[in-house]
Amino acid sequence: MKKSIFIVSLAAFLVALSICVTSCKKDPDPIPQKVMLPVEFVYDNNHEGEYGELNGLVIEMTYDDKNRIVSFNRFYSRSGQSYEYPLDYILGDYVYNSSGELTDITWKGVREGDYETIQVQRYTYSDNFVTSTHEFLTSQPYPLTKYELQNDRMVKEYSYRDGDFQEFKTFSHDASGNITKILNHKDNHSELISYDNKKGILSGINKPNWALWGFIEPFGSHTVNNPLKREFSYGKSTVYEYLEYNSYGYPTKIKVNGLAEVEIKYIEAK
Repeated sequence: MKKSIFIVSLAAFLVALSICVTSCKKDPDPIPQKVMLPVEFVYDNNHEGEYGELNGLVIEMTYDDKNRIVSFNRFYSRSGQSYEYPLDYILGDYVYNSSGELTDITWKGVREGDYETIQVQRYTYSDNFVTSTHEFLTSQPYPLTKYELQNDRMVKEYSYRDGDFQEFKTFSHDASGNITKILNHKDNHSELISYDNKKGILSGINKPNWALWGFIEPFGSHTVNNPLKREFSYGKSTVYEYLEYNSYGYPTKIKVNGLAEVEIKYIEAK
């Protein structure tokens, strides 16, 4: 009888020990949970094809105390670009109303020693739509684009043509909010986009996602996670390789289509 009790006790001890070893095993150190904002994108001189105009490009961004973009500066740091961009500098100043809505972006284009142009992009809100109008120099404002939103996600883009807004693009999303498919109604082309599960380069910005559409080439409006591949129905594709990350899990060096590299610097969000 004593032997049976001993065996049962030993078995119970071994089970408890096994549970302890399993539960007490040290997990890998998690990535610190900090929100970061990109402040600088530096492009190398190895872009080819449709991204050749990005050679030597530098993009700088600043933010307010609510982590919203307040300025955008695009310029070239090096000579010898494969494509001569018409303006040396593009500066953007962002304005928000008391409700936190983006209302104006004033763009200034400067060509050294030559001329400067000023264009104001204004946004108005109605129901589930955001309408963009442009003012160029002293001309009257004219409508340009309208976005349809569902749950704050951009689902359709309309362009102003022939005196009216016409459906231009339709957007599909995954459960996280990434844009996974873009259908262009004008030429019936489509784009499929796949993603990783890491922190998106632009994910820390307090922004309406539609305002970043076509924002920073070749990253577009990918604001939740990072794109892995963009496949176009006309046969082209863009492939992203993430070479380096910072200690908070954000990409700091990216290779595009096996050639072009972009380095990214961040600051901590407020």
